[in-house]
Order: sequence, then C-alpha cells, then structure tokens
Amino acid sequence: MNKFEILIDKEEAITLGKQRQKVHIINSSRRFFEDKNEEDIIGITGELAFEKLFKLPMDRSLYENGDDHVDFTYNHKGRDVTIDVKTARKAFNILIKEWEIDKAADIIVLCQFDNFKITFLGWESLKVMKTMPVKDFGYGIRNYYRNIKACRTMDEMYQFFIRNKIIPNTDT
Repeated sequence: MNKFEILIDKEEAITLGKQRQKVHIINSSRRFFEDKNEEDIIGITGELAFEKLFKLPMDRSLYENGDDHVDFTYNHKGRDVTIDVKTARKAFNILIKEWEIDKAADIIVLCQFDNFKITFLGWESLKVMKTMPVKDFGYGIRNYYRNIKACRTMDEMYQFFIRNKIIPNTDT
C-alpha cells in the first residue's frame, strides 16, 4: 500500500457510523443501500483515514442534522479552512449537490472505499467546483461534478500541509 491507501479498523468505523445514523432525527437525504447505516459507515471510514493520514483531529460530535459539510478544519494564515471528505465505493467524480454548493467546505477530498481500505484519489477547491457543470447522474439529484482525473493530487495537498506546518513531516 502507498501512503494514500489507509486500512481502517472495521469495528471502529461500524460503531461510529451507526452512532451517526442513529442520532439523525430527520434523514433529509435519500439512502442508496438496504442497510440504513451503510452510507454513514462508508463516510466515517474515509474521515478516519484522513485523520490518520494527515494527523488532523476529526470532529466526532454527533449532529442531529449532519455536520454542515465540514469534517475537518485547519488554520492557514489566520483563516479557518474547512475540508469535506467524500467517500464512495465507486469514486469517479467529486460531487456536490446543487442545493449544497453555497454551504460546501473550502476543500473537497475524494476517496474510494473497499472493505475498509481507503484510497485517496484527489481533491479540489470549492472555488473550482463552483465553476463545474451540473448533472443528474440518474438518481434525481443534480450535482456539480469534476472527474477525479482533472482534480488536484493528494501528494500536492500532503506537501502543502507539510510546507505550512499544518502536519508534521514524517517522511524523513
């Protein structure tokens, strides 16, 4: 495995995912799996991997109405920068729902889930995502989208975080 592939403890991810699903009073988004917990488990697995890779603390709080599209926050030159980690079994595009674009995090990271192994694929800024086309991929949800092949690399993010002392340099 390379440094952008992280294996996550299955039990921790399942426990946190179920806790997150259980606290939602109103489930405003449509579920795509039989198991109502599966989307939360997949999502939390990506967040746990990001925390492990970048040594940034994950917000483990449980919110009745979701986390407002923010999974991580770091300070850069006196400004808080927000990150949303998007995780999918089949990750081809970064997607931001059309109605969520004005609430989205500053940075959107895409990773792929495969049996609790997370592979980080890339990222993009909200500024760029707002210029992307909008499309319904067949589920009745219109999304701004950017193909992962056109996105910024995880190595670029990793090096930026090291240069700016957001994370320690553990490569030496």
